[in-house]
Amino acid sequence: MFTKDFISYLLKKPDPYLGVWAFFYSNSNESGVFEIPYNLVLVKFKISRTTLQRIVEYGCEWAESGQKVGRLWADKILKISFEEVVDGQTLGRKWAESGQTNADQEEFVEEPKVKRVVKKPKAKSNNLFSKMVDHYNIFCQAKIGMGAKMDAHQGKSMKRIIEYLTLQVKNKNVEHSESEVEGGVYNAWVYILDNWANITGYYAEQIKLNQIDSNLPNILMQLRNNKKTNRDDKFTKTYNSIGQVNFG
Repeated sequence: MFTKDFISYLLKKPDPYLGVWAFFYSNSNESGVFEIPYNLVLVKFKISRTTLQRIVEYGCEWAESGQKVGRLWADKILKISFEEVVDGQTLGRKWAESGQTNADQEEFVEEPKVKRVVKKPKAKSNNLFSKMVDHYNIFCQAKIGMGAKMDAHQGKSMKRIIEYLTLQVKNKNVEHSESEVEGGVYNAWVYILDNWANITGYYAEQIKLNQIDSNLPNILMQLRNNKKTNRDDKFTKTYNSIGQVNFG
């Protein structure tokens, strides 16, 4: 690319033109690409930003046998390609810094936005929700002879129940894996529904999911107290039975 004709083309301009382009070419990689913070070029050749821009634009206008020089200005980096045009990659920005006059400002062509393909994270498995709804449906069929009535409100309530039970499971053992936590939540739900006969009074008739969600702490308290009562009753019966044994 850096041919005799190109050198002759650059010699039509003042000295910095040839020196700057020789610097670009001699420091380009095997692919014919030069890339460097443009401030280093300014310091090396003691030129201004506007002068560097004119030098770059002049060199990029040269063409021989269809070959062109491409350039890219972006984030204070200057990129020169000696093999192909960097088409559509110039970034819209101003060289001006605070304190500069409008005469010193030169605006470049705006770079077209590149559409990025963003991979969406895979949605978490909804298996726990489905399993809990299935068991609730079995509960309703056994309780009222009909399946569960599900809608958006009831579905939201089920999610709240899952969140509450998940918190309780994690509080008992923070080292549980995700699968173990889900298993614990499901087992807790099965325990609640399968022991519904031990729920008494007002709460026993409140079987909609939104009602269970609202009453859940009280329901768990009844089940816990009932478990203690059953254990105490068993101990009392055993004690009484022992008292009736005739060791004569």
